[in-house]
Amino acid sequence: METIEEIFLKYGSHLEDEQIVRQNIAHETKSLEKINNSMFVLIERLHHEVTDASIQNTCCAIKHELDKAKYAFHNLQQVLPADQFYRYNGLFKVPTQQLVMATALMVYLSEERLVNFEEAASILGLQVFSSKNVEEKELHASVDKDHSTADKTKSNTLTNELDACEFGQLPDVAEKSSNQDAKAQVPKAKKGPEIILAPPEIILARVQSNELDSDGVTESTSTASSFSNFSDKKIEISDNKPDLTTTKSSRNEFIDRINHIDALYLDLEDFLIGTLKIGSELARLSVNAVSCENFVLPFRVNKFLRELHAGYTLLQLRNSYLRKTYDELKYSLKKTEDIVYNLSVRGLKPLTFNK
Repeated sequence: METIEEIFLKYGSHLEDEQIVRQNIAHETKSLEKINNSMFVLIERLHHEVTDASIQNTCCAIKHELDKAKYAFHNLQQVLPADQFYRYNGLFKVPTQQLVMATALMVYLSEERLVNFEEAASILGLQVFSSKNVEEKELHASVDKDHSTADKTKSNTLTNELDACEFGQLPDVAEKSSNQDAKAQVPKAKKGPEIILAPPEIILARVQSNELDSDGVTESTSTASSFSNFSDKKIEISDNKPDLTTTKSSRNEFIDRINHIDALYLDLEDFLIGTLKIGSELARLSVNAVSCENFVLPFRVNKFLRELHAGYTLLQLRNSYLRKTYDELKYSLKKTEDIVYNLSVRGLKPLTFNK
């Protein structure tokens, strides 16, 4: 039996190993922070001169820095323990959100649209978590397990047969043939009505039309017309091969799956927070654009922020940091509305925005 001292020595060794992992992740996270600092300098220069040429040059420079972020995330993945993404995600969450903000700002300034989730992950060199990918991985593992079990069963059967041969326990061929003849002479019992299980969607339709009982069972003795409804959607069930693509896992199973991620993913919450943060940058850019006599940009930014605000309203956010960031978007929208109002009152509204 281990003593208390030996037990706590193991605990101390475990804490030391975890501290080393955190230090390695923090070291790679510094590379992401340096890239963010470089992009903030580029965005700050854009506020001094808001012209089409400066916007294009800034987008190219941000794209170059984002290419460096891909390499930094690759190095981060090398030191991140397998299946522990969400355990250490908090160490590099803020730099990731800032990189998403820079990505969304670059896409808007160049194409005047909102970057989507998959596109942002691709630009940063990250993956998007999908339960379908996890199900495919589990399906392959299940198939491999079935094959190994079948091989083991065949091996055990062959071993038993060899043992029977060694001890002279082979069955008599004549006796086996007589047994088969006796079985053939036994009259077959009359089968009862065959039970057919219908698919769920057919069951629901038949129950609603009062043609099927609530258990979803129908007999083959029904009319040919009623059976023809099931012939096109016949279910074929193979032995020991459950269809994982059609079954829905419970919430606990889903949480267990996301806790076994073996790659570096872009978290959806980080993406949403990053896209919300472009509101403050675009509102400030609208103010500086007016100073540079660029009266078109504030109206475009106001239209984009109104659409972005309407989209986030559908999420019904409550009591979270994401909700706090969403409130900042409302203040940014209010600032651009004031700018648009002042320009319209002074007759500086561009003709393209006049109805």
